[in-house]
Amino acid sequence: MTYKKAQPKIADSLSVFIDQIEKIEKNTESLQKVSDGLNKKIEIFNQFEPKINFKPLETINNKHIAVLEEMTFRINTVLNNHAKDLENERMQKDSFFFRFSIMIGFMFLVTVTTSYLSFKHYFRKEKAETLLLESEALRHKNEAKFVEFLNDNQLKNKYKKWLNK
Repeated sequence: MTYKKAQPKIADSLSVFIDQIEKIEKNTESLQKVSDGLNKKIEIFNQFEPKINFKPLETINNKHIAVLEEMTFRINTVLNNHAKDLENERMQKDSFFFRFSIMIGFMFLVTVTTSYLSFKHYFRKEKAETLLLESEALRHKNEAKFVEFLNDNQLKNKYKKWLNK
């Protein structure tokens, strides 16, 4: 029985629940109003179409493009000039090496020719020296025979007279 005394009466508990339900209804109404306000704002936001003016950005972009084109043109000009300079330098080196190789070829021909002529003259000189030695030996031999002939025929005095004339 003590349990029955301790239990609250249904009417008392209902009043507490009713108070709570009224609070929940008030909160629900306020949430509904907030929800309606948010829905209206979302609709307004969805209907909003921003109009962006790209003209200033386009002018800035066009200026940058013009600057880049100018820089590209300058770089290409510098690269073309550099390529021409390199080509001229290569042509000069090629012409130098061509002239140098022709000069080496000419010097080689001159060296071969002078070597040939020097050997040719050396062998002529050797031949001339041997002929000179042979002619000297023959002259001495003929002179000795001539002196012997003059002595044998006693013509030595006549020869000296003739020689001194």
